[in-house]
Amino acid sequence: MNKKGISPLIATVLIIGFTIVLAAVVMQWGGAFVRSLTEEQAVLAEGQTNCIKLNFDMTATIDLVKITNNADVVISKVLIQKIDAAGTSSTLKEDETDISGYEAKSFDVTTGLPSGVTAPVEGDTIRVIPYVQLANGDDYGCGKEVAKEYKIPITAV
Repeated sequence: MNKKGISPLIATVLIIGFTIVLAAVVMQWGGAFVRSLTEEQAVLAEGQTNCIKLNFDMTATIDLVKITNNADVVISKVLIQKIDAAGTSSTLKEDETDISGYEAKSFDVTTGLPSGVTAPVEGDTIRVIPYVQLANGDDYGCGKEVAKEYKIPITAV
């Protein structure tokens, strides 16, 4: 029998070549993966930093919510919610009007309400959740930790 195969030297070269190609593929994928994770964390850090810098006040009546931005961070969007006496939360308005630094804006919360949502009444609590704009143009919601709440007073009859 005269069986021929590849020489051990060629087999070794092929294995080394295959290993190098496989390592290059893994490095390319790993580099892109790490880069995307780093970018995501940078965006998150930017949003959280801007939220920490944010300082705003709010007042509310049954038809109007006034938000005063007391910082140089622009509020790019506000989510205005109503919490009724039973503790049920519903969104009254989601407005993408910028509130620049040291500026105040008022929002009518009785018109343009989502279907099934009623206007606030005395005794309801109004919650404002601010959003800040990131360098990439996306809005970042600051969350309930930064949100402010205001209970609409009940007037005596």
